[in-house]
Amino acid sequence: EVVVEGNKAALAEGGEINWLTDVPAGAAVVKANIYDSTGKLVASQNLDKTAGRTTVNWDGTTDAGTMSKPGNYTLEVVAKDAN
Repeated sequence: EVVVEGNKAALAEGGEINWLTDVPAGAAVVKANIYDSTGKLVASQNLDKTAGRTTVNWDGTTDAGTMSKPGNYTLEVVAKDAN
């Protein structure tokens, strides 16, 4: 298993991407958004709100249920507090 630090990674045919990220303390909602090389949002997932290091695992499946094409993808983690 390869874990990527940073927010950009390449998806291989039939592969997956595992990003390492930090969840801030006090977050009420933490969401991972995954964008393709054109900036289009292809997948999103809710993350555990526990503060600290966590891994975002993505198997290449889009929110529409199809498999993403091999290529470069960017992870955006959005954490919101209760307010």
